[in-house]
Amino acid sequence: MLIILPILTGLAFFSGGLWAVAGIVGGISNYGWACWQHRRAVSVPRWVLLGLLLLVVMIVLANLQAINPPLSWSKGWQLLALLLALAGFSIKAGDGKSMPDFRFWTIMFIGFSLLLGLELALGGPLLPLLKGPDATLVKYNRGLSYAAMFVWVLVAWGMLKRRWILLGLLIAAMLIPLAQTESRATMMAMTAAVAVFGVAVLNRNLARWSLSLLVGVTAGWPFYAYAVLEHALHWVNHLPASWHARMEIWDYMAARIMEKPWLGWGLASSGQLEITSPHQPLYQMISDPAGHSHNMVTQWWVELGIPGLLAGLGFCLITLWSTRRLPQAVQPYALASWTVGLVLALCAYNFWTDSFLAAMTLTAYSFAMLQWTAQAELRDH
Repeated sequence: MLIILPILTGLAFFSGGLWAVAGIVGGISNYGWACWQHRRAVSVPRWVLLGLLLLVVMIVLANLQAINPPLSWSKGWQLLALLLALAGFSIKAGDGKSMPDFRFWTIMFIGFSLLLGLELALGGPLLPLLKGPDATLVKYNRGLSYAAMFVWVLVAWGMLKRRWILLGLLIAAMLIPLAQTESRATMMAMTAAVAVFGVAVLNRNLARWSLSLLVGVTAGWPFYAYAVLEHALHWVNHLPASWHARMEIWDYMAARIMEKPWLGWGLASSGQLEITSPHQPLYQMISDPAGHSHNMVTQWWVELGIPGLLAGLGFCLITLWSTRRLPQAVQPYALASWTVGLVLALCAYNFWTDSFLAAMTLTAYSFAMLQWTAQAELRDH
């Protein structure tokens, strides 16, 4: 696992779906290693089991009235299987001796970010081979956006270990594809992360409270879009096409939420909902249902109802404040990484995507493992 994960996530610069493979392999391997060390089957922490049970209950309640029951139940079982595999990361295996090789991981990120930067600069000569003859450069957005979330782990490690040359190379190498990506969401996420990092360096709790306030504000996300189309349509017309389309998606999702606000339409149903909204005659960008809601808050609410929304917001706050358990020197980097994940979930990806969930889990696990590095540095200095 120590070598496989860096290689998989490095290759994932070109194919974002490999993050799912890395997460599943890593979670199962970590659990297996813990069982081997203890010479018995190790119990998963109760808080993980309770979280999974809560999710199952919400899925069942929502799926009982799903508009496409076979799809919703299939996605539910698929999601549960993925989360069971990722739960393996919640087990503490060893005393740091099995810690990932962050030096090798950094080298992989440097190499593959340079390769992706070259690929983007040349216009994607490898695209026909990797993604098919009709693929465009946007196919590389997902892998780079996940890497933008995880790279903060490696930056934290470089700072702790004082590997200035590797750290400088890593930052320079990552800037090359980030400067060329067509993903506005990734660029916005990294910009927000840098800002949060700066605040957290000065005051970690101020950063956490500010982000908590932001999480609370997002609760009404789809209805903000609905209000904008109702009262300020002229402002939407000045947005880039992709963001204009998102506003229309959130608008009609808000209308569908109002039809079933309590239990929602069923897991994975957001991509099945027909466009129904009082503002539909004003739409300029979308004429067919969107594949997903492009916003985690909207997705939780439209698919799982108010219980799903509250659980999702609670998940955000729990993961945010759990950064207090990390060494103080690591916390600003973890908060920056958390911010990248939040921005991506708010405006880019289907929250239930296996690669996205795996990338977040692998990032959280890696930050937790940095405690051994921080402790070693305190002993040595």
